[in-house]
Amino acid sequence: MLSKPTDSMVPQAYDFKQWRNHYYYVCHEVGISRKDGITSHGLRHERLNEVYKEVTGQNSPIKGGSITTIDKQLDKAARQEVAEVVGHSRESISGAYIGSE
Repeated sequence: MLSKPTDSMVPQAYDFKQWRNHYYYVCHEVGISRKDGITSHGLRHERLNEVYKEVTGQNSPIKGGSITTIDKQLDKAARQEVAEVVGHSRESISGAYIGSE
């Protein structure tokens, strides 16, 4: 856990490049690679769309859902949940993952 907002998520024993290489090595070992058609960021997008559907019961706009059929407060709550799951506090960031309002 980070102690303060300016802390790095890279462990002190590594520099950024070493940690990035380690991250991609671990991903590759479990079958997550662009060559295999799966990216870790793509998995992030997929999970966040699942969160939206869990809250609203409907697909997100990027998955073909329509926000016109969802209660505005429920949509807002789902977007806030997506933002928090992704590590942001701003609801507006969710649009990058699930589509705009």
